Amino acid sequence: MVYYVDSEPEDPINQHMTYGYRLDKDGKIKILSNTSTVAYNDFLIKMEGYKTLKNILASDGYTAEEQFFLDSEQAKIAASGICRIVTEEMDIIKNIYNRGIQDASEVFASCSNVPWGFILSSYETEVAYSEGGLNYETTIGIIQNRFHPVVDKAKQLEKDFTDLEKQIQNGIQKKLDEDRELASKFSQWESLL
Repeated sequence: MVYYVDSEPEDPINQHMTYGYRLDKDGKIKILSNTSTVAYNDFLIKMEGYKTLKNILASDGYTAEEQFFLDSEQAKIAASGICRIVTEEMDIIKNIYNRGIQDASEVFASCSNVPWGFILSSYETEVAYSEGGLNYETTIGIIQNRFHPVVDKAKQLEKDFTDLEKQIQNGIQKKLDEDRELASKFSQWESLL
């Protein structure tokens, strides 16, 4: 499991010895949670269930059907976990981008506000900021130019992993549709998870 802990700043040795950790009212270490750790920990929990089932089925050796089931489950768990992590991280990237654009837009919009005590007009204030290098391109444009490749790459990764997850699910389902006996066994084994 991966956990981020709530802690006070400490030197590496004291931090390692947990001296900086904050405790809750029950004396347990306060855990910070974020989307990455939650999704990853859910993946690890599902893999533990998979390992347990794998050990149960291993008692007599694996039949070809059991091996297909185990391979299918492992592929589904991995694809689902990766897809969830990528999707959640994509949401974080979008939020960071949108907040950056919003903040930059507010800065850019404020360029016509005359600072208190100045005798410039709004137009003169805008011109002064522009001559100083503050314009659309250096506020909003720079964020768009730097983030668009990152957002585009993240979108492509999200699409690729979502497509992979669907291909895995469709491939397994196709095999089960062709073999009702195998489908029945899958249901039995899945109930053990």
